[in-house]
Amino acid sequence: MTTQQPQLQQRLLTAFRQEATERLGSLRDALASLEQADATPDVLETVYREVHSLKGAARAVNAQQFERLCQKLESLFSALKQHQRGPGQGQITLINQALQRLQRILNSTDEHTTKLVDADDDTLQALCTALEQSCTDPDIQVPVEQAAAPAEVAITAEPGKLRVSSQALDKLWFCAEDLLDTRLESAELASELKQAQADFTCWHRYRYELSAALRVLQPASGSPSDSAVPTFTTTISAAKTNTTITAHASNTEPNSVTAQAQHSLIVFAQWATEFLQQWDYRISQLARMAAQLAMRSTSLETAFRQELQQVLLMPCASLTEGMPAMVQELAEAASKSATLTISGAEYQVDKRILEELRSPLQHLLRNAVDHGIETVQQRKSAGKAGSARLSIDFIQLSSNRFGLRFSDDGRGIDTEAVTAKAIQQGVLTRQQASALSDAERCRLIFRSGLSTSPMLTELSGRGLGLAIVEEKVLRLNGDIEICNQPGQGCSFMLALPVSLSTYRILLVRVAGQLFAIPCQSINRVLRMPATALRSVENRAVLPIAEQSLPLWSLADLLQLTPQHNQKMLQLILVETTECQYLLQVDEILTDQDITLKSLGPQLKRVTCITGVARLGNGQLVPVLNMQDLYKRACRTERPMPVQQSATSAERQKLLVAEDSITSRSLMKSILETAGFQVVTAVDGVDAWQALQQSDFAALISDIEMPGLDGFSLTAKVRSDSRLANLPVVLVTALQSKEDRVRGLEAGANAYILKSSFEQDHLLDILQQLLSQEQEP
Repeated sequence: MTTQQPQLQQRLLTAFRQEATERLGSLRDALASLEQADATPDVLETVYREVHSLKGAARAVNAQQFERLCQKLESLFSALKQHQRGPGQGQITLINQALQRLQRILNSTDEHTTKLVDADDDTLQALCTALEQSCTDPDIQVPVEQAAAPAEVAITAEPGKLRVSSQALDKLWFCAEDLLDTRLESAELASELKQAQADFTCWHRYRYELSAALRVLQPASGSPSDSAVPTFTTTISAAKTNTTITAHASNTEPNSVTAQAQHSLIVFAQWATEFLQQWDYRISQLARMAAQLAMRSTSLETAFRQELQQVLLMPCASLTEGMPAMVQELAEAASKSATLTISGAEYQVDKRILEELRSPLQHLLRNAVDHGIETVQQRKSAGKAGSARLSIDFIQLSSNRFGLRFSDDGRGIDTEAVTAKAIQQGVLTRQQASALSDAERCRLIFRSGLSTSPMLTELSGRGLGLAIVEEKVLRLNGDIEICNQPGQGCSFMLALPVSLSTYRILLVRVAGQLFAIPCQSINRVLRMPATALRSVENRAVLPIAEQSLPLWSLADLLQLTPQHNQKMLQLILVETTECQYLLQVDEILTDQDITLKSLGPQLKRVTCITGVARLGNGQLVPVLNMQDLYKRACRTERPMPVQQSATSAERQKLLVAEDSITSRSLMKSILETAGFQVVTAVDGVDAWQALQQSDFAALISDIEMPGLDGFSLTAKVRSDSRLANLPVVLVTALQSKEDRVRGLEAGANAYILKSSFEQDHLLDILQQLLSQEQEP
């Protein structure tokens, strides 16, 4: 920031102190876990991301000493993550001292400070040097300053707390959430009373018939005058009399017993008629009052929430404040030239969403300056203006959603370089990469740790920034799309809700349990006959709008007991940033607004669950995470049973295990054309389960597969007494002599290279192996 903006710098530093204090608290908690030898990859990833975000926030306010120390910490955790181990004792001591020094820098400032500076720069430099050395020496001896008393820590904001001046606003918002629950409860009560009132319609049908029957029976029973009003006491007395008469029936005239019994029934029927008529009136009144109460509660809650939303809404300019100057400084540091223009900044959005977007937007800016735009000379050589142009546009997409589009006119995303890096790091195989579309290649940049930068810089190079961007956007129930134009630039479109106040869900029932699906992820609901399903590579698909969409049972994905043999399927068409797919549920109930509740600190991250919703009857319902469901479906896909015809049952059945959809389809086509019946498996684990469930004439397997590779799969087959003699053919790209020997030692009958693959060769080998199997 420039010295001409002291007031802006003070506001930015105030916001930075609040954010940094929260992040340092999280880092101290995570470090406690690391000290307890609980250095799981998830904990290291969390710490790594926290330090990375803290470094970026420090750069935004020009806190150079703070940023330098964060960068050294980031390098240390990057090394730990790369070697998949926890910190040594010397490293833990250094990390503790670094966190204390960071907190001391924060505490040395006040609301009037315009710059974060640590006066003891020599000691700070020594600490940075020690952290740098510790990247290669886990047991480094720490000669740095004595362990100081814990720095005074500013009060850390509770998770989810609004950074506003009035604490009463928090309480007011909680009251609004309680008011929504009260509205739902009153609506539920009104619904129950309405149902009770409807149940009385059955009694109305019999009331007049009963009254007519009573008039016929009264003269015959010799009952008292009709002027007497029946009471409940009379009924009890009559019942007692009837019991006495029955007990001594042998001493009583039959006609007398019948008359008294009829009299008792008449008295009870008259009382019941009056009693039910009174309750009919009372329930109708209660139903009317409950309906009015529900209507008033709805009006009050809606008005209160709308007014409160207006209090929480802030112009988007508060998000971009200081960013144009930040871009200029970043560009100068990278020997480039760039300007940032902003449009639509007057559009108002929930303050909590803007606060969560600050870090992702800063990551996008840094990434664009370091990776996206060219130097002045490169731009002029390409016929562009010397100064790059970055833009942020806020767009209203609908009444409850807005878009943030960030774009630059730089070189765009080099999808070939990104794909090559993904293959190098083992994220993808070459076969998987060849099957990706351009859009899917672009989305690889969101993978954690994937960076095409040849070196680490202060701005980027660790492959973490864009992963944080996607994570934050998804956590806000938004999505992100990339529009890439190589040589012309790139744009990111973030679609987000305007407010976090309400959340609309679709309520479904699966295996007797209720679940909530976010409506923003739903394209439509469908009811289709089971006969409409098709099988493509043993995967259930449904043709919709000239597309074959994959279909999974929600019960299977949640590991519940599914319903079988359903003639009509209840389906939900789900849209995510990655694809469209179908979910099968047992019953689709209704949609409604809810207040999304977190799972609490003990369950901060649960796979496939975003939070919980509280219904009007008090029942808690899990709200599903559609991105997690799709990822689980891709990982746990199993071959679906395919109904076989009489002719197919006579053919020999082969199992093909291949993780590449292209190679799998090719192999399946070749073998089916040759007259075999083929079942495919997407990996080694999938193939092993298929072998346990069915009999096959032979196994054709790739080697490089996730979970269980071809070598291990072959070894498991040979160790199983039932499968020990099953012919196994390995078809792979591994062509070294050592790999060939390893495959044959594992028990493979044949080893075929994909580089010299010929279908006739494969069929000849299969024919030879199968004929040997059939010989006595």
